Amino acid sequence: MSRTPRAFTLVELVMALTIMAILAGIAVPRYSASVNNYRADFAARRLAADLALAQSSARAASSPRIFRIGGVAGGYTISGLAAMDGNAGEYAVNLAAEPYVARISGVTMTDNTDDNEIVFDGYGVPDSGATISVSSGSAVRTVTLSAATGAASVQ
Repeated sequence: MSRTPRAFTLVELVMALTIMAILAGIAVPRYSASVNNYRADFAARRLAADLALAQSSARAASSPRIFRIGGVAGGYTISGLAAMDGNAGEYAVNLAAEPYVARISGVTMTDNTDDNEIVFDGYGVPDSGATISVSSGSAVRTVTLSAATGAASVQ
């Protein structure tokens, strides 16, 4: 005598769905935090790389480059450099847009000014050091610009 295979009962199905819902409830916040950490780190590294770009461009051209924090909504501009997308205007980065989805949450200049501008002279020396905080969600990264060397680092 052959038996026909049994199907899941309603109780088994509800139990499986309950377990999957609990696991999803644990995984979603961790995934969100992971994405925010990635975005904050990515935006901070872009900021540090663009500080180095402004410094090297000033050296190469032997003319000043002004790095303005807050020049665009949620980002910064570099005067003297052409826009990277081929449009007219100066180099501008909007950290609030994809793929960063971050914001500059704090700027502290070592020369105690509130102008949020760093001027790299023709030798690539900044007129001020800075500590710039970049955040995405609850994740925060700090970019530090040395006033002596102009080197940027991410913490």
